[in-house]
Amino acid sequence: LSLQLPPRPRTAAHAERKQRAVSPARGRPPSATDGVGGEGGLWAVSLAACLSEFCREEVLDDEERYFCSACAEYVRATKRLAVWRLPPILMVHLKRFAFTEAVREKLDCAVDFPWTGLDLSAALAESSPSRLVAADGLGAAPVYDLYAACCHAGTLSNGHYTALCINQQDGHWYSFDDGQVSRAEMGGSAAVKVQQDAYVLFYEVRGLGRPPVLS
Repeated sequence: LSLQLPPRPRTAAHAERKQRAVSPARGRPPSATDGVGGEGGLWAVSLAACLSEFCREEVLDDEERYFCSACAEYVRATKRLAVWRLPPILMVHLKRFAFTEAVREKLDCAVDFPWTGLDLSAALAESSPSRLVAADGLGAAPVYDLYAACCHAGTLSNGHYTALCINQQDGHWYSFDDGQVSRAEMGGSAAVKVQQDAYVLFYEVRGLGRPPVLS
């Protein structure tokens, strides 16, 4: 899955700063993160919200109208994306690099994703063969647990990739930074840092291996 992240919020405080004169010290305009999204210019979104946006119904209108073979004309229609079949290994790509005609930037928003128990029922097609029939007769999706993550720290032009992976033998997380491997403590501020830097998330369906353990 490749999920779009929300753009940097433009608050009133940020707009006011952009109207001011440049810094007299270096002639530098205010930083793009000044006054945006709270302390440090950070903003956040949940993985569930990204999935909801991925599956949101889209209206095809104007030049995007759909050609109806029965009507023999272009008509106003709707389109919705859904997942048909879930794999045993799921990779979730977070689109942190935004390219438009006006802006090229890295989106540093913190993504609140589940380490265990990712449920993709809301993203599945109603008749998907991946739905499990529960006791109440309702279809549910298999549950996924995170086992690795690719992270990117830095900017669009100057950054560094690292990896996190769980050891299935001892249940601990480890950081892979070039030639260095060390045990990673994933609580508190360290977990928040991962949410901000995570670029690709690797999940496995529960039952393939031992579920991840936060430590």
